[in-house]
Amino acid sequence: MKFSIILLLFSIQILGQQVAVQNMRLNDTTIYFFCRGTTSKSGLAVQKFNLADAKITHVGIGFFDGKKLQIYNASDEKKYENNALVVDSLQSFITKNTNYFSIWKCNNDLDEFQNAKTLLEAFTTRKITFDNEFFLGNGNSYYCSEFCAEIIQIVNPIKYHFPPTETQLDEFSSKYLSRKTLKYFPVDFFQNGNSCYKIFEHDFTFETVKH
Repeated sequence: MKFSIILLLFSIQILGQQVAVQNMRLNDTTIYFFCRGTTSKSGLAVQKFNLADAKITHVGIGFFDGKKLQIYNASDEKKYENNALVVDSLQSFITKNTNYFSIWKCNNDLDEFQNAKTLLEAFTTRKITFDNEFFLGNGNSYYCSEFCAEIIQIVNPIKYHFPPTETQLDEFSSKYLSRKTLKYFPVDFFQNGNSCYKIFEHDFTFETVKH
């Protein structure tokens, strides 16, 4: 069954103007990726490691259960009871520095949706720390895209197979991370392939909405 909801982003001030996002249609049996782009220094540092999407700097994964939207994301900016895994609403996911927002829909079936929902809810019982060193397989320590990649690939490792990217680091990044190469999941990793597609985006900078 499909539900249509109207979401207003009240108190979101972009370039001195209040912006509203309306008529967003979400399905209650679908897995979604929620993306934002920010003007923060950490966000701009992330962008240079993206595969192709130059606008997003943070990603979460979640679903609409027919009543509310739940966006699970590993955050270095805010914590809930000292846990880096945050479950946001749309209003709390959009921060004051946000200049871009998009939603990507997975072509999942009902079993995959139920598995993802169960897995995400189970993760809220674990103590998650934010992985500032960006290592893969680092126990309960995750950065945002690594967390999303682990969830979706557990759900279906064949359909949602997204291998990590490896790149040579520049001098500054190499010094910061104490290594010369980085093996990682880019924040736009799920856009590589045909298992997910964009259903909504809003560019706050130019205040244009595309469906």
